[in-house]
Amino acid sequence: MLLKRLIKTVDVQKRDCIRVLKKYPVRKPIWYPTPPSKIFNIREKPPFDACKEFLQQEYELHSRSLCAYLEKYTKENVNLEDINELERKEQATLLAENDKENEKQKTIREARIAEFNRKEEEDMLELMAKETIELEAKNKQLNNMVLEEIERSKSYITKDKLEKAIEEALDNPVSYEFAIDLKGGLHYDQTLHPYALKPTALP
Repeated sequence: MLLKRLIKTVDVQKRDCIRVLKKYPVRKPIWYPTPPSKIFNIREKPPFDACKEFLQQEYELHSRSLCAYLEKYTKENVNLEDINELERKEQATLLAENDKENEKQKTIREARIAEFNRKEEEDMLELMAKETIELEAKNKQLNNMVLEEIERSKSYITKDKLEKAIEEALDNPVSYEFAIDLKGGLHYDQTLHPYALKPTALP
């Protein structure tokens, strides 16, 4: 039994090793000869263009000659002070152009900012006028509501008018009851209150 288990363990380890070798193949050592399957594989060289090669060589030769000539001419005929003077003049010209462009951009920027501020001011004034109109309409509505409430308060029964209201109620009894027949007609007596038929109406 133990021998079978040992053999099984060895087989498992062997399969794992084979799996590892398959997953990570080992490169052929450099001193090994060419394998038989690669002996007759001949690499094709790119086609040789004689004209292109000649032109490339001529270009490189003339480029080197021109660079050498320019370097020699520069060392012999060019004065460093003249070069510095030319560079200073060029720098002054560029600075003047830069200042001119800055002034131009400044003018454009100031005009754009002024236009923006003008539009903002107009929008603000329009908004303020709209808010003023809305506020006036709201105040007018509130004033009308206050006046209506003041007018309605004249019929309110206050403490001073309580006894008089009671006497009037006893002298003039009213009824809120009425009947409706099948044809929709109303039947009530002479004491029916005028607002009995309109419960939502105010006196």
